Amino acid sequence: MEHQAFAQMLGNYGEFIGAIGVVVTLDYLAIQIRQNTGATRAASHHAIVEALNQGNLAQAQDHELAQIWVSGSEGRSVLTEVEQQRFDSLLLAYFHVFDSLWYSAKIGTAERVLLQSEEKGFVYLMNTQGVYDWWEANPYAFSPEFRSYMEAFRSA
Repeated sequence: MEHQAFAQMLGNYGEFIGAIGVVVTLDYLAIQIRQNTGATRAASHHAIVEALNQGNLAQAQDHELAQIWVSGSEGRSVLTEVEQQRFDSLLLAYFHVFDSLWYSAKIGTAERVLLQSEEKGFVYLMNTQGVYDWWEANPYAFSPEFRSYMEAFRSA
């Protein structure tokens, strides 16, 4: 009888140690997930800012492209066919970055603060005639949900 009690006590002790091991493992995994989430958000932030900077630097380094941006923003009709293509390509690249930023913030891999910091720029762009003309002429490149989000900046 004493042998069974001793065996039972050892079994209980083993279960207790096992439960402690599970708790320690879960704590460790929670810490790893938090660290991974932070790293993912930092990488997302960096990639989006870098993409925006590339578009800005392209204009800063290319007088002709900057002039196309200024003229095209006022109205695409003043641009030649080639200039319209360059303007449209630049807008497509910018709006893809905005879409990525919006989606990343929506699913939690980007900081909402970064998205909010760009929203004043969205108001400006969506109320610039040439940009809005392009936006209306190119509905295929973006999801209806993103289009609705951006439309809210029109005349905001």
